[in-house]
Amino acid sequence: MKNWTLDVGGLVQRDRKVSIADLQKMAQEKRVSVLQCAGNGRSFFAQKQKAVGGQWKNGGMANLEWEGVPLRHFLEEMKVLPAASAQWLTAQGFDQPVTPEGSGFSKSYRLADAALDHAIIALKMNGEPIPAAHGGPVRLIIPGCYGNMCMKMLTGLTLMPEQSVSFYQRVGYRMPNELPADPQTFKADDYTIFNSKPTYGHVIKSVIFSPLPEDKPTAGNVEITGVAFNDGTAAITSVEVSSDGGQTWTKAEIKPPASPWAWHHWTAKGSLKRGSNMLMCRATDALGRTQPIEGISRWQPRGYEWNGVERLQIDV
Repeated sequence: MKNWTLDVGGLVQRDRKVSIADLQKMAQEKRVSVLQCAGNGRSFFAQKQKAVGGQWKNGGMANLEWEGVPLRHFLEEMKVLPAASAQWLTAQGFDQPVTPEGSGFSKSYRLADAALDHAIIALKMNGEPIPAAHGGPVRLIIPGCYGNMCMKMLTGLTLMPEQSVSFYQRVGYRMPNELPADPQTFKADDYTIFNSKPTYGHVIKSVIFSPLPEDKPTAGNVEITGVAFNDGTAAITSVEVSSDGGQTWTKAEIKPPASPWAWHHWTAKGSLKRGSNMLMCRATDALGRTQPIEGISRWQPRGYEWNGVERLQIDV
């Protein structure tokens, strides 16, 4: 990893090649942020029709501390002096195509995007060098964004007039501009840069951490705990919790998060009766964004951005 380099080029006056040692000498900042696969929760869409891809439940997410060089500061320090026609920043990763004709993995971001103001070129995860399994030794982290936008094994940053032509920018990891009512009207390969948008910032979401079915809780009063999060652009103002399938709701107590992009831990009181109980939770933020009661209303063939109201059946 000592020989790892990051190439900076494109519409710039001078290309740069930066080593890990160079990055380590620059001022470092920390970001605490949820890292979530855009397909997290995909299996829940199967209530309507099974979506393409790994059938995640809630396992594709974590809350992590990253440390690295702020992206804007890095570009300034490199003195790359981008041309006025540079509108996009494209990140390239080391991942190679499975087949010779396959597409390389790259993602593009509008240079003017405010989310890049908080982005870092990360060298550490939870205080340690980032392991290869999590995108090390260098990873682009954009707090509040889905994992596919946070380029693993970062090898290049290219300033461009247009976005990348990579399959993963043009077709993969995108949401239709108009959600299809009929699964047969929009297929997994129908995505284009004109009829869809990237899975970028996290849609608002909350999940229950306890009790879980395997906890085998008993009847009576119970403390319900979980987390909520969004893209960090607005405060999460409430989490409502139900232990009777949505007949009644209780406001949860939300603990202060480590950052706007981090998990917001919450707790609420509920009660369980003998037999079947349906626990539910729903988060809302200061912009009025909330979780749909029926998450399948946001069905699309690739099954991205599940954020339906959490439902958890507990049998006592």
